Amino acid sequence: MGWMKKGEEFIPKYNIEKLKKLYRKERDGKAKLRLLAAILRKEGKSLDYISESIQIPKTTVHDWLSRLESKDMDGLVVQILWCHKEYR
Repeated sequence: MGWMKKGEEFIPKYNIEKLKKLYRKERDGKAKLRLLAAILRKEGKSLDYISESIQIPKTTVHDWLSRLESKDMDGLVVQILWCHKEYR
């Protein structure tokens, strides 16, 4: 696992308020966990802290957040946004 941005540098196109709004609206449990991991990272939390908080292995959390950070158009956020009619 390599170094990963956190705080405002993590997925800079999306502020924490936007992520929290998506979290509140999301009904799918797995998507909510991924959003929660992103929110915690955006708050500057460590991977260890996030992993312990959401009870998901650190490697899985790292994979989720890496995909979110590295894909064009912010990867997972785009997938989640697409699920919400207001963003189509």
